[in-house]
Amino acid sequence: MGNLSPVWFLMYPLDPEQKTYVLLDHLKNLHKKIQGPQIREVLKEVFVIIEDLKKFKKESIITNQSMVKLNQDEIRILKFYQGKLKKEVWDSVDSIISNSLDILYRYANTGLEILQETQEKIKMFEVSPPGGFKEKPNFGILLLRNLITDEILSYYWAETTTKDGREGVLMKQIKTESSVYYSMSYVWIAHEILEKTDDIERGDTPRIIVCEISEDFLEDSDTVTQAKDLLIKRLVSEDRRNKMN
Repeated sequence: MGNLSPVWFLMYPLDPEQKTYVLLDHLKNLHKKIQGPQIREVLKEVFVIIEDLKKFKKESIITNQSMVKLNQDEIRILKFYQGKLKKEVWDSVDSIISNSLDILYRYANTGLEILQETQEKIKMFEVSPPGGFKEKPNFGILLLRNLITDEILSYYWAETTTKDGREGVLMKQIKTESSVYYSMSYVWIAHEILEKTDDIERGDTPRIIVCEISEDFLEDSDTVTQAKDLLIKRLVSEDRRNKMN
């Protein structure tokens, strides 16, 4: 996403004030995206920078995630600072790292607050079909309702387990006809969607999970990603509770 070298804080000149300007300029460019649909990606990048700084201060190395991105010049710079250097050099590096971490933590907190505000706009609940379930199935329909436009996005989801025992959630978008947008019966909406799609096998009644979202959003927005993540967290939490019982 960005173009900041993983060893930016070690590059010439080794001046704390200059490095502050470099970091602030990078964050300024990232901020253009944090106000859009890429809040999570921006925060991931910020936390990678934080982890690189913390790891170098402790071990004179950066994270494996960043190491694989280094070119030959950057590798030489990193190796140079892994050798024996004068105390004043390390004092400068330490000052750069401390100042940078302070800036990055404050920036990350701002981003997390924006993310939290977005999540508070999402209300998730489950709608039981007539008669309810004797035992809840491990698949269902996720309905995302845009409360501004009444449009609905729908996804089929199913809990899966790979051959090596890893658990996950398969999710696939399914077609939603505009004729169902204005109904407030989510059971009926799910029924209509299932009747008009060939993507799902007929059989047991699926679970119906609804997210009512009080903002206008697009299919590829971060809001949709957050709603899917909330579903996954809900399913993981349910599985943990079931295993404890």
